[in-house]
Amino acid sequence: MYFHTVFKFLEKIDQKRYLQLFLITFATHVLMFKNGFTFYSDDVYVLYNPIVKHISFENLKLMFTTYFDGHYHPLTLLSLAINYAISGDHAISYNFTNLLIHSCNSVLIYIISKQLFKRQDFAFAIALIWALHPLHVESVARITDRKDTQYVFFLLVALINYLRYRQSTHTKFIVYAVVAFLLSLLSKGQALILPLIILLIEWYYAKSGDKKPNYKLALYLLPISILFGWLAYRAQLFSGYLSSMDTISFTQIVFYPSTVLSHYILKLIVPVNLSAQYTIPKISEISSHYYLLIIPALIIGLLIWFTIKKKYICFFGTVFYLITVSIMLRVVPIAENFMPDRYNYLPSFGFCIVLAELFFFLQSKYAALKWINYLAYGYLMFIGVSSFLRVTIWKNGLSVWEDAYKKYPNDTDVLQNMGDIYTAKQQPDKAILYFQKAIDSDSLNLLARFSLYKVYKSISQEEKAEAELRKTLKLSPITANQYSNQSIIFSQLGMYDKAIQLNNVAIQQQPLFLKFQVNDLSYRLYTMNFDAAYKKINELLQENPYCSNILYEMRAKIDMAAFNTIDASADIEMAKNLGTSKDLIANLTNINNTVAKHASTYNSSDFDKLLQAGKELYNNKAYINALAFFEKCNKIKPNNESVLNNICACYFNLSRPDKVKEYYSEILKNNFQKNVNLEKYLLSNTINL
Repeated sequence: MYFHTVFKFLEKIDQKRYLQLFLITFATHVLMFKNGFTFYSDDVYVLYNPIVKHISFENLKLMFTTYFDGHYHPLTLLSLAINYAISGDHAISYNFTNLLIHSCNSVLIYIISKQLFKRQDFAFAIALIWALHPLHVESVARITDRKDTQYVFFLLVALINYLRYRQSTHTKFIVYAVVAFLLSLLSKGQALILPLIILLIEWYYAKSGDKKPNYKLALYLLPISILFGWLAYRAQLFSGYLSSMDTISFTQIVFYPSTVLSHYILKLIVPVNLSAQYTIPKISEISSHYYLLIIPALIIGLLIWFTIKKKYICFFGTVFYLITVSIMLRVVPIAENFMPDRYNYLPSFGFCIVLAELFFFLQSKYAALKWINYLAYGYLMFIGVSSFLRVTIWKNGLSVWEDAYKKYPNDTDVLQNMGDIYTAKQQPDKAILYFQKAIDSDSLNLLARFSLYKVYKSISQEEKAEAELRKTLKLSPITANQYSNQSIIFSQLGMYDKAIQLNNVAIQQQPLFLKFQVNDLSYRLYTMNFDAAYKKINELLQENPYCSNILYEMRAKIDMAAFNTIDASADIEMAKNLGTSKDLIANLTNINNTVAKHASTYNSSDFDKLLQAGKELYNNKAYINALAFFEKCNKIKPNNESVLNNICACYFNLSRPDKVKEYYSEILKNNFQKNVNLEKYLLSNTINL
């Protein structure tokens, strides 16, 4: 119904300008139809996401009852699922939908501006600047950022209905506004800022003498905002995107927001050298640069001046920007991209208001000076062409990170992404080059170090691989992610005591981050500590709704390892219902069936039967169960060559070089045939720290 209201309201505006805005916006970004998936979260959201690949009741339930990638945004996932149903792995329908929403948003910005300020030319200028600004290209051309364009669309619809209510006082518009607000929140939690926007509009109405302020709607919406704010906070915690406040210094709290705000203001005014990734300045570099506080101080000074001079439109635009961008200024240490362009998608509306007002002020004061018009047209041409060209940067993953590399050639994350891309392209020489540069830029980039180790291993440069691994293990982590990454490396060397110790530090810093908890469960599983793993996983299922399918997958593996195949079947079914991919479900089911087939054989004392069952389990990758059979065979017939080799093979696949060494020494003691592959494995995984 509220859509009908919006379209009915459109009939009252200048149809020509409405069409102009839509077509200009569409044409400026039309090259995005040549773009594909960037693998900058597009793989996580679409290509490898079982939730969006099939629209079913189970997946719909999963969308609305769990968190995903640090957000609670079921409506965004649903819209991506609809796109997947239309074009699958082809990007065309996703790009079309993103551009369609953005083009509609530019028209909605025009409608709201016209309704607020009662000046049609002024409103058109605001909408045109907003539609063309290159800072929005990331939100439009990056498929994953559907959440930004979509939440803003519904939020603008909510504002239009709210403004209609202020005109007519019909309560139906309140209902439409609330419905649109909920749809916006279900697209992205950032929409929770709406009550503050309404309060600002009411203040503007009061100051402009147009209407008496009415703060009731804002107060009614506030509890909804608080609820979704809590959901957003929990989603960030469960996803590990929210850093521990214990590791944040007072200097960071002061200077990081100032750095981000200064960066955004400069990019809004002069949008050059835009990038998918901006280098995070080290606190040691910025804490002595007090000039970073100039822009925040200048904004405060301007607000005071606007108030004194009664420049309420400029005051409105400035405060709108500050309100809507405030939660993205790193005051709360969200451990994601430091200052991405996409966070300005809605806030830049406030900047466009101030910029358009400045132009119209100069035009009225200096009407005879033609250069003012030329300056305005030149600026519009500049931002429009910049957006047109920037769209092509988002063609694919390589083009995105190559562009970022040109702007920030020393950024460790950019270099690491370049290394990952060339690793996937099987170009080890280039991958090594970028990983080494990433390490030179940040010696604590453990992911780059371990990736470099794996590349060296893949091309059989064992000495370089071992040297890099030794350096990695000797590093002293600082952040939770660094502790976790180092623990993974220790676990792959079979040093599980050290791995558990390091991972526990990561859990202490971010206790709700599921990745750290799953790592701990894996370590317990591979060290055969089934009781501890089972107890912990049940606790997590009680308190952690985020990606619970992963927990059921883990519990199924634990059940299978303990020969509880009936319970494992139930866990596999739960994981299937909660979104685990069909391929993984099929693999788990196959392993569980094999374990069930041979479970009764384990009670046998027949050496040949036990050995044969163990081999079949091993061939089906049930390594823990196979190990149980082989070790029982070893008790029946100690020092059997076939059994010892099979035990070593199981421990090899469980990343337990300590155990491989123990049993391989028995092979050598009995003068059995040497295994060259096992010797190479032991050589490359024996690290003397």
